[in-house]
Amino acid sequence: MAYYKKRKGYYELRAYDGKDLNGKPIMRYRTFRPPEGLTQNQLNVLLDEQLEEFERDLKKENRINGYCTFEETAKFWMETNGLNRLAPKTYERYGELLLRIFNSPIGKTKIMDIEPQSLNWFYRELAKPGANRKTGEGLSAKTIREHHNVISRILEAAWKWGAIKENVARRADPPSVRHKEIDCMNEDEVADVLRLLEDEPIQYRTMITLLIIYGCRKGELCGLEWKDIDFKKRVVHIMRSSQYVNKQIITKEPKTEKSKREVSMDGYSAALMQEYKQWQDEKRIEAGSLWTETDRLFTKADGTPIHPDTVGDWWDKFQKKHGLTHHSLHSLRHTSASILIANDTDVATVSGSLGHANATTTLKIYTHQFKTRDASAAAMMGNFVESALGIQPPEPIQPVFTVIKGGLEAKYG
Repeated sequence: MAYYKKRKGYYELRAYDGKDLNGKPIMRYRTFRPPEGLTQNQLNVLLDEQLEEFERDLKKENRINGYCTFEETAKFWMETNGLNRLAPKTYERYGELLLRIFNSPIGKTKIMDIEPQSLNWFYRELAKPGANRKTGEGLSAKTIREHHNVISRILEAAWKWGAIKENVARRADPPSVRHKEIDCMNEDEVADVLRLLEDEPIQYRTMITLLIIYGCRKGELCGLEWKDIDFKKRVVHIMRSSQYVNKQIITKEPKTEKSKREVSMDGYSAALMQEYKQWQDEKRIEAGSLWTETDRLFTKADGTPIHPDTVGDWWDKFQKKHGLTHHSLHSLRHTSASILIANDTDVATVSGSLGHANATTTLKIYTHQFKTRDASAAAMMGNFVESALGIQPPEPIQPVFTVIKGGLEAKYG
């Protein structure tokens, strides 16, 4: 905030303007000589006007500094950094979150005046009934945390630019998000789904089956092209993702560099995709000149890429039609991983198949599944040691597997 110092015959206007590369404060100065004969009130009004003009000039000069509001700073960051650094879907989501922030007092506050307490107040307001206009309820802890992450990222950039002394969002207290058990089907449910899919249209049968077998993401499935399918080498190359952003379908790079991967093709999915390709070739001939060649596996009737949400919409209707327990479309990815883990697939292989950035991500998501497998392995090792030492063990304790929402759970005794 700008302020002034009275000097002999003039006023010195001062303003903090961030830090230099060595971390030292940068101060800006301006001299103001008021006309003679002013009353004290008139002088005070004129000084206030001069300070405001000084702040406005600093904004124009440096583009972003402590006097800029959060809204001005965020818009600048989105234009200069966000477009280049964020995935299209993430950029769109940031825009949605920022709109709510701009409409709050935080949006109009100078970034140098934002305090942890004001952010905490904002988070509490988001949790109150009515914050979610669709449901009339408060926003979830996860969504509030998303707002905090965006605010923190903007303020972190402002701090790096030297516009503010620190990123105060680091000292704020957003709500913690409870870890939820992953949603996935057990093996009996998978068997039921695969059996029921036999009587469904070939396009949807193929999509759901590939999601279960390969554990790919929805966007990756919709981004598959026939050149990615190598029937001779029995390999599927996952190279791109199809997403719906800003009312149009776009093609982008997969989520991470490791998401670009090739997975081995099993005999069942190979036969299914060959059957599906024959069906699609027939549809292409029927469409004639109306067909648009995109090489995509899954398309609309005119050959253009299918809307990614179409898969999820059909999956929801399919479960309701057959009276199945509801699972999200993404649960098929978790189901695929859980089946691999239950069948003693090592973490590196599971991670590579799913396209995770690293094995740590896989372990973090599927901790429970790996612990269950490790418990069974520990029991087998115990039996091995007792046998090697000639110890006659008591009645062996066998793991009893029970079906839970996240997969299989081993209990002993």
